[in-house]
Amino acid sequence: MIAKKFILDFIISYFDENIQYGKWALYNDSDHIRDIECLADTVIKNNKLGIIIKTQFNYNSPAVLYPDNLLIKQAYETGRFIEIKSGRLRNDIYVAQAALASDLCIGHSYGATASLEAAVYGVSSVLIAENKISTRWDYLYNQRNIIYDSLERVLKNAIENKNKINSIGDWSKIIDNFDSGRNFTFKNTLNKLINKNLN
Repeated sequence: MIAKKFILDFIISYFDENIQYGKWALYNDSDHIRDIECLADTVIKNNKLGIIIKTQFNYNSPAVLYPDNLLIKQAYETGRFIEIKSGRLRNDIYVAQAALASDLCIGHSYGATASLEAAVYGVSSVLIAENKISTRWDYLYNQRNIIYDSLERVLKNAIENKNKINSIGDWSKIIDNFDSGRNFTFKNTLNKLINKNLN
């Protein structure tokens, strides 16, 4: 297969949440396919956009879960809709690796750790709060244009404002609130961990 070359003007990384099943599921399989199809449709319609999917678990890979989905297949065929994964069960790719290749990262408010890791590296990072889910940190998120009620709204806003992306998902004024030890060395610690495991 010959590698395609692209000139992209915007790259988004999407961090999923683990799919749950049953009537009490917070994020179920229909939520997941809706999000993946939304991302696929967006990359198909925007030929300067790249999307990176970084799942928490390899078995939740869209290629594994939806091999016959025509919309998702079409998105893969663009060469601008990719998954990054490694390992057996848990995806061993670090969030930071996807974040540093991105202009914007999208996660979910009830998980939020992936988005926080992206924000530590200074990458614009937003959270989806489906079903009006609230968290103890909303008072901070609401100060910085971080919370959105749907993936569709984030994508629309990001594409329309890609030249001023720093206005979306900017954690710079609130990030220190998430370092409980107040030693502000998390980025250095994470870099050492990544370098150790990559080498």
